[in-house]
Amino acid sequence: MLRPHLKTAKSVQVGRMAVEGHDGRITVSTLAEARYFAEGGFTDILYGVGIVPSKLAAVTELRRQGTNLRVVTDNLSVAKGDRRGSDDGDTFSVLIESTAAPAAPACPPRIAGPARHRAPPAQRARRRARGR
Repeated sequence: MLRPHLKTAKSVQVGRMAVEGHDGRITVSTLAEARYFAEGGFTDILYGVGIVPSKLAAVTELRRQGTNLRVVTDNLSVAKGDRRGSDDGDTFSVLIESTAAPAAPACPPRIAGPARHRAPPAQRARRRARGR
């Protein structure tokens, strides 16, 4: 299920239009946005920015208020800490961000208009050698 990202809209009314016809899951970029949309009645929210331990108390507080707030990390040690939640034993969903090929070069950001990513010279040479 897709989660509309409401970073730009920042409006409960627009959020309701965005989730019309599905179960109401959304994504936000800040904990302030998460609080705002939770107060507006959204109950399943993904905080789409890598979580840091200093923000866990705010996540736990929103969860205590009835919001299923999920978090993301790309760091396994942070994920293990995230799963512990608060001192009162609260646990919550932690999505692990991973790359399929950690050794592969990152694709550069797209520039306005049609653009193609071109593999680095060494990679192109390996492809030619394999006959691709």
